[in-house]
Amino acid sequence: MFNLRSLDLNLLTVFVAIYELGTVSGAADHLALSQSATSHALSRLREACRDDLFVRTRQGLSPTPVAKEMYPAIKQALDALKRVYPDRGTAGREIAATLDNFFRAKYPRIYAQDQALVKTAIAHVQGIYAQNVFPEMKVTWGTYPNDLGHTDAPGCFRCHDGNHSSVDGRTISNDCATCHDLLAVSEKDPKILTDLGLKPVPTIP
Repeated sequence: MFNLRSLDLNLLTVFVAIYELGTVSGAADHLALSQSATSHALSRLREACRDDLFVRTRQGLSPTPVAKEMYPAIKQALDALKRVYPDRGTAGREIAATLDNFFRAKYPRIYAQDQALVKTAIAHVQGIYAQNVFPEMKVTWGTYPNDLGHTDAPGCFRCHDGNHSSVDGRTISNDCATCHDLLAVSEKDPKILTDLGLKPVPTIP
């Protein structure tokens, strides 16, 4: 059994969509993502899993043995996340029970020999639920799209694209400084990164 902690929420949904639909374009349409964002997510999946996951055939993308091993657990985790629960406490308990039963039936050897791994996987799925679903606010799975970042989603550019204008001709700027205070731009080894405990990255010439 692979480590669910190595995959984030977006990657889980992209993996299942590609597995079930057999093409990147089909997965992109299904998830309302651009094809480039879906391809980027697949690249991240391959890097995280250290496997091609899908190989091209005449019929589309065919899953590798590693992908076939991963699919049941990821599908089960997503199904548990999408279920409607009355409150977060109930969600946590039922997600744990559902996945515990699944791992015991699907991966009996690992379930018997490595309970720590099973509990870690369950806790990771519970954490995904806690970060994304809020029943008391009627925010369920998929209520809002995930627009974090600029590679797997439009991010800021869903509005800051230069195309959103008011009736009097004012347009939402695509200048990052409109909403963000930029602490360092093209600066070699900026001090702010050291202050935050981050590694400086090479500046773009």
